[in-house]
Amino acid sequence: MKPAIVLFLCFAGAALGQAPGPSTHPGIVLYGQAKYSEAIRSLEIATKSNEHKTDADIWNYLGLAYFAKGELKKSYKAFEKSVDLSPSSSIFRANLADAYLATGAGEKGAPVGR
Repeated sequence: MKPAIVLFLCFAGAALGQAPGPSTHPGIVLYGQAKYSEAIRSLEIATKSNEHKTDADIWNYLGLAYFAKGELKKSYKAFEKSVDLSPSSSIFRANLADAYLATGAGEKGAPVGR
């Protein structure tokens, strides 16, 4: 199995490990339906809204959607934001570390696990 595919499976597993709340954002639903382009559009809008711009889950799912579309640099930027907003989340940290590795920025991934 190719490394990118393995990483994607890790991302998908991490996302499944998060129980969406009762008011699941439409972008998260679209991500779950593998409609990644639509999810990106919805989640990008959400990150600019007062209601969701500090929502670490929204940023994490945006990173997952970017990753699924092969937009690796954008994915790790979104994961960085999710970790900034929720530094104690091991899922967000793992996603960020995997994104760093996928982009070849593995050195940046070193402090993530600390």
